[in-house]
Amino acid sequence: MKVSILINNYNNGPYIRECLESAFGQETTHEIEVIVYDDGSTDQSLEEIAKFPEAKLIHHPNYGKTSMLNQAHGIQEAFYLSTGQLIFLLDGDDAFLPHKVDRVISEYQERPFDLLAHSYTPGEPHIPEATLEDVRERFMVGYIAATSCLVAEREFMASMFPINEAFRLIWFDNRIHVQSIIRGRRRILQEPLTFYRQHPESFVAKQSFLKRKRLVWEVSRYFNHYSPRKMKWGKILAFKIGEYLGFQKS
Repeated sequence: MKVSILINNYNNGPYIRECLESAFGQETTHEIEVIVYDDGSTDQSLEEIAKFPEAKLIHHPNYGKTSMLNQAHGIQEAFYLSTGQLIFLLDGDDAFLPHKVDRVISEYQERPFDLLAHSYTPGEPHIPEATLEDVRERFMVGYIAATSCLVAEREFMASMFPINEAFRLIWFDNRIHVQSIIRGRRRILQEPLTFYRQHPESFVAKQSFLKRKRLVWEVSRYFNHYSPRKMKWGKILAFKIGEYLGFQKS
């Protein structure tokens, strides 16, 4: 099976080499293509990427919109160049564990999926297996795994594009998770297959409390826009109050 690893990069110069080494160093006999979209990096990223001539590089000036739309646009453009049956997403500051491709292909061949999400190291967080009703009645947003922990079947990934830029403040991982819950075959692996780097310069590290809450609101808007079955705000409020008072478990 042929797979595509799409690497989204912006100023990840200190980490992009390790990222690319993890993609090309997969312990597998399956065919891998690696596509890097660089969103106008101003650091040493391009010098590091040039050390991997087998990688397909797309380099454009910065897309110039929100960080969320810049990332989604990069994934879209890299996908349009890809040819693999399974699409692996990878941020330029993260890295795959050596057996990831083989492990995911084995899972897909045993039981095909539209989207697979898995845990990461360090920390190995648990990913709740949220259903449509969990979102509608309890607004569980814990179903979202990091971008570098997502693998999509080609047809399902294609359905994500072109990006709806009316939603300026929602990450691509939020988008594809919501779509998989609404209409896809979603698989969760409670198994770390990615090294997820947390560092002071990452967007998540610098995100304020208010920005995190705004993202949650944007996820709810996105869900209600696409789902024929809308959120039940009365039930969500009752659940959240009960959870806060210790009457409910998330």
